[in-house]
Amino acid sequence: MAPGNSILISIGLMAASASAVQAGDVTDLGWLAGCWVQKARGLTVEETWLSPSGGALLGVGRTVRDDDGTLRSYEFMKIDSPNGVLTFTADPSGQNSASFPVKARTAEEITFENLAHDFPQQVVYRKAATGLHAHIQGVIGDKIKTINFDYERCQP
Repeated sequence: MAPGNSILISIGLMAASASAVQAGDVTDLGWLAGCWVQKARGLTVEETWLSPSGGALLGVGRTVRDDDGTLRSYEFMKIDSPNGVLTFTADPSGQNSASFPVKARTAEEITFENLAHDFPQQVVYRKAATGLHAHIQGVIGDKIKTINFDYERCQP
C-alpha cells in the first residue's frame, strides 16, 4: 500500500467514527427505558422513559419534596434525531426548552452538549451496575457545577 493511502484510510475511519457518534438511531438506547428514582436530600427525583419507538425516546421527570409531597419541578424530555443528529431536548417547568446534540456515545453511555445554553451545558446518561447514573454539568460564573443523579429502578 502506498504511504498516502494509509493516511486517507485513517482519515476515512475517523470520519466514519465521528458520524457514528452523531448517527440518529435511538434503538440501541433501550437501556434508558423504564422508571428510575433517586431519594436524596429530602427529595424524590423520578424519570420515566418510554422504549425507543418511532425514532424517539420520550421521557418525563419530576421532583417532589419528601416532607410535604409538594411538586418542586417537572420536565418533559425527548431524544430523537432532527437532521440526522441524536439530540436530547428538555422542556423543564418554568424555563424555555433547550436542545443538546450528542457529543459522545458508547454502548453504555451517551453525552449531549450545548455550550451556548446557560446551565447545564452537558447532559450525561450512563448504564450503571445497579441502575442508571445521570448528571448535568456546566459553568456558572467561572466554576464548573455538576449535579449527579444515581437512580434505581422504581418499585411497582
